[in-house]
Amino acid sequence: MHFTRTSHGEQELATRSIPLSVPERRLLGFITKETSATYLARKVRLGELERHLLHLARRGLIEIVVENGTADGSDVPTVVIVPTPETLKDVLQPLFAVLDNSALAAVKQNAKSFVRMRAAFGIETGIAMVEAADSQEALLVALGAVQRELFDLLGRESAAEFFEQVVAPTFYS
Repeated sequence: MHFTRTSHGEQELATRSIPLSVPERRLLGFITKETSATYLARKVRLGELERHLLHLARRGLIEIVVENGTADGSDVPTVVIVPTPETLKDVLQPLFAVLDNSALAAVKQNAKSFVRMRAAFGIETGIAMVEAADSQEALLVALGAVQRELFDLLGRESAAEFFEQVVAPTFYS
């Protein structure tokens, strides 16, 4: 699955005629041809990507392109563009992996291990949130807090590394 900006989206970037939130406008600017969810997830707070993409798609500013394998098993994918607002929620639903309790526990452990290896202190609030997270949504929020604390304590590179090693492999495919 990837995302492309529509001609209406191109026009909106030029004219700024539609009221969009700051994250939505930034996200629209980042979407070009064949932009992946993993790339876009780096541009917004954890857990907010689906909501922003859904809003942009409902306004006709972006298209969601889903690639399905062909029936004959060849390497050439069949590309389906999903244009209708009614189907957008169903298409975006699998954007994020759905984790069971054991997978949530593994992500929590990966996050704590990452932090222990890089910073012995200073990330207590985020780690406490990770430990207390009892749902996938709460865990995404907690991981976002850890990422911000890493950024504040160790800088952009460490926060980006956390995203690439802990968050992206788990939540974005």
